[in-house]
Amino acid sequence: MALILVRYGEVAIKGGAGTRSRMERLLMHNILSGLRGGIGIGAKAIRSQGRLFVEVPDDRVKESVDLISRVFGVKSLSPVRAYVFKELNDIVNAAVKEWGDLVRGGRRFAVRVHRVGSQNFTSMDVAKAVGAALKPFSAGVDLERPDIVLFIEVRGDNAYLFTEVINGPGGLPLGSEGRLLALISGGFDSPVAAWFMMRRGGSYVDALFCSLAYPIDVINFLRVSHALFSRWSIGYDPRLFIIDCSPLISEFRAKANPHMWSALFKRVLYEVASRVARTIGALGGLVTGESLGQVSSQTLHNLMAIEHGVDMPIYRPLIGLIRTT
Repeated sequence: MALILVRYGEVAIKGGAGTRSRMERLLMHNILSGLRGGIGIGAKAIRSQGRLFVEVPDDRVKESVDLISRVFGVKSLSPVRAYVFKELNDIVNAAVKEWGDLVRGGRRFAVRVHRVGSQNFTSMDVAKAVGAALKPFSAGVDLERPDIVLFIEVRGDNAYLFTEVINGPGGLPLGSEGRLLALISGGFDSPVAAWFMMRRGGSYVDALFCSLAYPIDVINFLRVSHALFSRWSIGYDPRLFIIDCSPLISEFRAKANPHMWSALFKRVLYEVASRVARTIGALGGLVTGESLGQVSSQTLHNLMAIEHGVDMPIYRPLIGLIRTT
């Protein structure tokens, strides 16, 4: 089995031990669920003072890293080699075995060490000793602009050696902050808004689509939803709701001022969405991709009028962002 070290910066600094432990367990569940259900990998995860260590089959490391790097709550991860040591020289020997060939051929390197525990040496001691042992194989040490960076994490009587740090999305583990219903269109903004709430809020997100031109717009909605949820909703299977809203157009044409159609449509959509949200238990609120002033229905006055009387929160994570395309 291969080992992947997973870092989760924000979860680790949560104030209450109970909250932190709950989020750690949720993060572990999402990772293992994603590996099992997403790519058919049976894995095991172990918690260790602000870290997770995930064991996966040796021949499935690349796929596992790709999936874990998309799990909300993961700050970064690294495939590692683990060595048990009794003294500093054991770590040095492991580093020479692991990296002696890697630094050959005129490569300059740097050693970065992170240490947790009560060992009788410091992180600097490890870096100096490993650097001195590897220097004869290489073009020397360069702490500013190395060709390769060699990482060592010392925890208790284990040393973890690695050369890659792959960034994750960060945020909170999916499911840590309740459930939301996103109003998804076939465009770009609303899926991005849903992504932000999944990442920042750690919320389960279901999706609602209001169809006006079945089946063409439904196909586009399903395409966009699949791109969002299949890649990012790891640990939760979202529910998709499609409503035929085409009768509304006939009503508006018969009874409403044409200049009000856009705002009226949004207002009815909010009311329908709030009813669906209550039915499915998405009581955290609604998510939309609205950005201030982008279209006529998204002016301050229209937004205020549209949401008047809706009895749940409406989240607009893109409200102050400027589109560049």
